Amino acid sequence: MVINTGVGNSKDFSALVSDFISDYSLISPNQAYPLYYYDDLGNRYNAISGYALNLFRRHYKDDSIVEEEIFYYIYAVFHHKGYLEKYKNSLAKEASRIALSEDFKELSVLGKELAELHLNYENGEMHTSVEYNLLENAGMEGYYDVVKMTKKGDRIQYNNHITITQIPKKAFDYVVNGKSAIDWVIERYSITKDKDSLIENNPNHYAGGQYVFELLCRVINLSVKSVDLIEKISEKRFE
Repeated sequence: MVINTGVGNSKDFSALVSDFISDYSLISPNQAYPLYYYDDLGNRYNAISGYALNLFRRHYKDDSIVEEEIFYYIYAVFHHKGYLEKYKNSLAKEASRIALSEDFKELSVLGKELAELHLNYENGEMHTSVEYNLLENAGMEGYYDVVKMTKKGDRIQYNNHITITQIPKKAFDYVVNGKSAIDWVIERYSITKDKDSLIENNPNHYAGGQYVFELLCRVINLSVKSVDLIEKISEKRFE
């Protein structure tokens, strides 16, 4: 499903895609548009209505258009810089509206590429410019554990052993819900303690510190690719 910032959200409009049921407050407030929905028996149906499908088919005089193409077209438009600028005020006040672009097919293909990149964020290529403290053994327990990352220029101090370097400036231009994807990882994957309950939140306990390190490197690379794809999307007509 596509999840975007909803009416009343104080952040600039943004969208992401998910292939599982997400937490209600993942983006709050939000609007969500599924590709499919299911009945009580588990039968799957297209969430894009027959009316909408026929509207697209009639407009483009193409009966081969399917619901999935419309879904990815919408995802592309939601990232189009021209669309976001022109309708900035409207997107903050009401549900988004989508025009029928002459570049429908091209935008649908690019939207699918962008969505697949985002859905597979845990398996994508990693940013490879990393400095290691060679005085320590990478195999030692806790080598990849994170406490709190710090960012300075094109570098992120991951922990006392590891520094991620030569991060392209444009990587920080990929923004979701008011903050770069990289900054979300830096902020959320740190050891914190609730003031009232004193319960500690330790991201190293989830899948080990190496998972956090690799996730950050993947998100850096994903961000660069996202910016490049969004540039291609923004070269197309959105209405």
